[in-house]
Amino acid sequence: LIAIFMMSPAPRKGKLLNNVRHPMLVGFALWAGAHVLVNGDAPSVVLFGGLLAWALAEIVVLNKAEGPWEPSEFGTYGKDGMFFVASIILLLVIGFIHGLVGPSPFGG
Repeated sequence: LIAIFMMSPAPRKGKLLNNVRHPMLVGFALWAGAHVLVNGDAPSVVLFGGLLAWALAEIVVLNKAEGPWEPSEFGTYGKDGMFFVASIILLLVIGFIHGLVGPSPFGG
C-alpha cells in the first residue's frame, strides 16, 4: 500500500511526502523489496532483487547527475487523503487481478 501511495502523484501534490526526491523509485524499491521477502525461491530473488538493486542504483545515479535539490511547493493533507483512498482502491484491484493469475496477496 505504501509503495502504491508513493508511486501516485501524492508526493508532488500532497504534504506528507513532499521531501522525497524520487518517490516513484522509492515506491518501486519498496515493492521489489517486499516481493523479495515473501518469495524466497531463487528466481524470485534474482528478479525482484535485481529490480531492487536497479531502483536503488538509479536513485544514486540521478542524485549525482541532478546535483542539489529543493522540494517543490507542497500541497495539503486533503490531497494526501484523496491519494491514500485511491491507493487503497488500486491495491484492492491489483490484489484481485493478482489472485486471478497467481497467489492471492490477501491470503486464502
